[in-house]
Amino acid sequence: MDTELLAAAKGILGVRTTKDAINQALGDIVKRQVQLEALATLSGIGVDVDPQPAGPGTIDA
Repeated sequence: MDTELLAAAKGILGVRTTKDAINQALGDIVKRQVQLEALATLSGIGVDVDPQPAGPGTIDA
């Protein structure tokens, strides 16, 4: 294990133990993957490029 890298990670994460650093880093990796998958899903949703005209009582810009 790279002890210098571990020490830097502990400082960045604000934890004291190796176990805490590893658990937080693993949690961050999983959260990041879930976010990337959500963004991929959202990017596949079509967008209506011809929106409906504004209704009564709205201000057109």
